[in-house]
Amino acid sequence: MKKSILFILTILFTMNTLDAQKKGEEVLDKTLALDLLQRTMEELEKIVEPLDSKELGYVPQNGGWSVLNCLEHLSLVEPVLFLEIKKMIETNTLNLVKDLSTEDGLIITYITDRTKKVMTPKPFRPLEANKHKTKEDFLEEIRNTRAELISLLKSTDANLRHLFGPYPYGEADAYQQFIIAAAHSHRHILQIKEILSELENKRSK
Repeated sequence: MKKSILFILTILFTMNTLDAQKKGEEVLDKTLALDLLQRTMEELEKIVEPLDSKELGYVPQNGGWSVLNCLEHLSLVEPVLFLEIKKMIETNTLNLVKDLSTEDGLIITYITDRTKKVMTPKPFRPLEANKHKTKEDFLEEIRNTRAELISLLKSTDANLRHLFGPYPYGEADAYQQFIIAAAHSHRHILQIKEILSELENKRSK
């Protein structure tokens, strides 16, 4: 399994958090999630912005998604993630006993592991209605939702570590839901890199 920069950052953050908890402090440093949300958006833009229409539309030999399909998928998923997190915060159903805070790294590992194949629900697959949309259209939609996620995380004073909701591999607290949004985009950044690597290998033959 490839080690992700997301995982490494999480380990460093968790060590600092655990040290603080040992001292009896109530800690929720939002730096990790904010950093991951910002970094993954920047990385996505850096990778796809130079791509031309042929590169964006290249379909891998295994019949998977093109780069443009990946962008469309992210544009469909991120608004739903945002609304779910917002709902968790507004509902504010606290469980002060449960604590999943030590599982941040594990969650990121599950989400970003490309060896674990996941069947994408139909609403989040490429749609006929979006065929006219361009790279710029999808990027703008992703940017807008990412800005909303970051703004919500910065502004909320909710007890994010004690609000819980599902994710594809189990349950996660509300803070982890922000991390999941970043990790999910990183998963598809890895997919985009795989697609472009295959295309480059094909061109070099």
